[in-house]
Amino acid sequence: MGWQGLVHGASSSKTLIGPRVLASMPIGLRATLLERGQWGAVRAALERRDLDAAVLIEGARRSEWLGLSAHIALVEAAAEVLGLDGVRALGVLRTQESTMGGLFPNLLRSWVRSFRTDPASLLRIGPQIWQAAFRDAGEFVIDEVRPCGASVRIVDCEAMATSIAWQHIIEGSGTGIMQLAGLALYDVKFVSDGARSTRGEFRWHGAES
Repeated sequence: MGWQGLVHGASSSKTLIGPRVLASMPIGLRATLLERGQWGAVRAALERRDLDAAVLIEGARRSEWLGLSAHIALVEAAAEVLGLDGVRALGVLRTQESTMGGLFPNLLRSWVRSFRTDPASLLRIGPQIWQAAFRDAGEFVIDEVRPCGASVRIVDCEAMATSIAWQHIIEGSGTGIMQLAGLALYDVKFVSDGARSTRGEFRWHGAES
């Protein structure tokens, strides 16, 4: 099954205008926070930022499309409570959980089985996940792949370019991918590269035996 089949049955996004996110993204993040005993504090921070977003996320079905602003508000609230390192760690954990039944588990497990020892090929899952999880929220582009690294960009997405918290959780997701590749040494960094563009740099060296 391709990535297109993974979102089959998702509620129509035609009633929403602007960037959207598949509800399984914020729902999965909320589930992780609940498991870690952090949801109460994060929900309180989210209520202060956007009460409607808190209610929307708690009442959504995983197959629904939500306004991207609700997801960003959740990530920003998590950063308020946990700090930027904390949301980066959440990104790592969410990637790990996604291979065990979280977001798009079949796609991730298949990709990891095929490319586990090849980080450059494993990284190519990024554009597919982005296109499956978001609508009208830009594009994940792989600019360059090198023997020990890669350069990527998320283009035409102002929300990413202006949210340091979201950049950190994406860094965490990238770090999770590097860990799935079994790398001994790696570095992942996402930074704003303009009003609507975010640049990601991946560097790695060697794989664990």
